[in-house]
Amino acid sequence: MTDSQQQRFAELVGVAACFVLKNLAWYYVSTRRAKSRVGQVQQILIYPVKSCRGFALPEAEIRDGGICWREVRDRSYLVLSSADNKFVSLKVFPTLHQVQPALDPDRLGRILLTADGHESVPVPDPVRLNRPVTFDFKGEKHSGLDCGDEVAAWLNSVCNRQDLRLVYCPSNQRSVADKMRALDKQGGMLQVYDSLHETSANRIAFADKAPILMVSDKSFEALNNRLTGKHPGVDWRNFRPNLVISGVQQDREEDNWGFVYFAGGCILAAAFPCERCIMVNLDYSAGDRAVAPSGNPVLTALAPYRSGPKFKNPLFGVDCTVEMPGRVAIGEAVFADA
Repeated sequence: MTDSQQQRFAELVGVAACFVLKNLAWYYVSTRRAKSRVGQVQQILIYPVKSCRGFALPEAEIRDGGICWREVRDRSYLVLSSADNKFVSLKVFPTLHQVQPALDPDRLGRILLTADGHESVPVPDPVRLNRPVTFDFKGEKHSGLDCGDEVAAWLNSVCNRQDLRLVYCPSNQRSVADKMRALDKQGGMLQVYDSLHETSANRIAFADKAPILMVSDKSFEALNNRLTGKHPGVDWRNFRPNLVISGVQQDREEDNWGFVYFAGGCILAAAFPCERCIMVNLDYSAGDRAVAPSGNPVLTALAPYRSGPKFKNPLFGVDCTVEMPGRVAIGEAVFADA
């Protein structure tokens, strides 16, 4: 064995040892913490292309970087404007809601793009295309891989534009720990936060701050009660969570769960509340279109009871770090620290 091979072998042994030790530590912790059942998994949702439609899954893997199914990662693609080299958000361009990504049944790890009135287009393997690009993502400079001219032409046809490109994130580049430290300085972490999360190894693609966004059905119910006569009503499309938990006892209960345990072995940590933007106001009652209503009815309804002193905007849902990867399935029991 050559020196380089020995070095590589030693690195792999080290990685494996760390993985085993982490799992043993979490097994020790999770078996000794007092837990109570808080509900069950009602929905599992993935959004392969950021700001485009998502879809429900019957089960999924939860990895360090978030939801993954058939090697397609959550928010691992985004739409870029070649005019200014910036990320195009549903917040400023609601027409993106017409784009429905889907798993390609014939190609593991690949997706199709579909839209009403248009033939679907397969997204080629961007790694094989090897067209690196750099761009601005919410004020941060990032790199990715362009997905080719055919997909770009399809996007522009659907959205009636000329500058859109689809970009893929080949690896999870963005550190969750960095974002958590910034929030901790701001005073925005939940009370359950402790020093364990400062060393979070989670890295994400194009999610905003954390690998997993979790919301309870009671939170949706309470908000919809306040929206009567002001908005057709909200659901997962407005807030784009990855997990919706049903069977909880009261609104906002998820804000106080701390560590969250799933029967399949996955463990999450409810790290910080999710600050919401004007995108939550969109009206999806028209089906294939997202309509921006006048005013800010959803944010206005949230403000009196879901605001925090350390945040500019109302809060809804909990951003979670992944402490133990695993699988989750619809109907699976969910437990939290008692």
